[in-house]
Amino acid sequence: MQRHLVSLSSLFFVLGSCGSAGQEQQDACVLVDEGETSRYHPSLDGNLTASGDIYVHQGVSGAHRTLPFGTYKVVPESALELSEGIDVNINDRGPFVTEGKQGTPRVLDLSGGAADILGFEGTMDIRIYDCP
Repeated sequence: MQRHLVSLSSLFFVLGSCGSAGQEQQDACVLVDEGETSRYHPSLDGNLTASGDIYVHQGVSGAHRTLPFGTYKVVPESALELSEGIDVNINDRGPFVTEGKQGTPRVLDLSGGAADILGFEGTMDIRIYDCP
């Protein structure tokens, strides 16, 4: 009987840890930038990015002026949780239009695929997080 209790307590510990792992990761994310994003023009499909990757319009990538190349979480400003965002590979430099429509900084250009997932055509206010 005691062996079953030990097994059950181990199971509850593991299950309890699983529930909090996602929250711990979300808590570890650091806001690195925010502002307006726009989408790349489809005619750029196939061009080389600043990182040397080939730009794929239906991919999930983006351009930022200063962030190191790599993956960041891009979240719509209207989102309540990080889980409403997407992971975007920053592999290019830009945007070169520095001011958005409302006078806010334009901080990111997104590929067509990323913009489609986030559900916007022109521009959108976003937050960018670095998550471990």
